[in-house]
Amino acid sequence: MTSESTSRDDRAPEPFDALTGWPTTPEQEEFYAAWAADVERDDYEPDTSNATVYVGAEAARQGRELLLSVMTEEELDRITGPGRPSLSGTVGDGPSRKRQVRLPAQLDELLELRIAAEGRGASEILRDALEQYLRAS
Repeated sequence: MTSESTSRDDRAPEPFDALTGWPTTPEQEEFYAAWAADVERDDYEPDTSNATVYVGAEAARQGRELLLSVMTEEELDRITGPGRPSLSGTVGDGPSRKRQVRLPAQLDELLELRIAAEGRGASEILRDALEQYLRAS
């Protein structure tokens, strides 16, 4: 089989917008990656000075209405699903707790080295280290 006759299923998928299902451009991918990195920072605070902010059930209603403006009800139900699984691995525990920690520069450098060496995320490494520490005491 030559590369010319590779089936569609054998090729890497094109980047696409999850809301529209349309392919994205490299510029859009770069924008999305930068935006995601920005909003995933622990100290991220959105600029709400020029926005209407909804909370609770009204926020859910407004968000659903916005999403339904670009997709069908079936598509929305498929992508929203039940949400992230709990870190405890059990149902009914509610959301996993979020803790923030400040690190001295030297400790953060060691963490970055471990991240690079193991290919794991900082949260996973910190959870493992904390669990070992607490179980040992």
